Amino acid sequence: MDIAKILQVLIGISGLALGATYVVGGLIVNLHISRYGITQYQVLRIKYLVVGLTYFTNFIAVLLLAAIPAIFVVASSLLLQQVFLIASLLASVGLLWLWGKSTPSKSFLFSWRLWVIAGAISSIFPLLVIIKLGLIWGLGKSINYETILIFVQACIAGVLSFIGQTYYYARYLYGRHNVVFGATDPIGTGIPIQVRLTGEKDKISLLTNVGVPMLNPETTDKVLLLDETDTHYIIGIPEETRFQAVEVAKDIIKAIRYG
Repeated sequence: MDIAKILQVLIGISGLALGATYVVGGLIVNLHISRYGITQYQVLRIKYLVVGLTYFTNFIAVLLLAAIPAIFVVASSLLLQQVFLIASLLASVGLLWLWGKSTPSKSFLFSWRLWVIAGAISSIFPLLVIIKLGLIWGLGKSINYETILIFVQACIAGVLSFIGQTYYYARYLYGRHNVVFGATDPIGTGIPIQVRLTGEKDKISLLTNVGVPMLNPETTDKVLLLDETDTHYIIGIPEETRFQAVEVAKDIIKAIRYG
């Protein structure tokens, strides 16, 4: 294969990876804001790519953690491999089950630690099979029915693992503080920003009709900026235990004060 063909293959793979990252980022953002009854799918948003890259950075870290035990058990018996398959499926289904549950203020079941632990467990079997197939291919061994069986199982487990981790991340981790960055807002983490909105009195005062607190006739009290589209800001109105999301048209906002 000459250099031109190699470059063509690499460009194709890079394009697919970029597209997948963008789609996953958009899925995470919209799964997150759908909690408040809002869905804003837009074709072109750089934010989706940034969110996707942030997610895959964390996802790859989990895979690297899962690769350690996968390497040590790659030569295990078929029976033990099936045990890892069951553990992988249970971890994935557990993440999907938790995705539909309400969010408490603080709980291990809705934390970064659980996502890392359950994500690593759910990834061990698929990685084990990938390593095993790589060794078979590298040593020039033939493919048998046992190998085909575990390959099919690994595909199912891998898809469930990815879906489970992605949905859990969108539901409980995106938009929340974490142990590394705390309350800061690194790009792509979706942490709400505290703001005040200012506009013309006759227009912005209409926001009181949907429960937005006002500091004075032209400025809102502190609200949370959750997201934005081409035409609207999505803000959160603080309540006792959570906040209510509201879409505000950008054309009535003249200034935003952060912090």
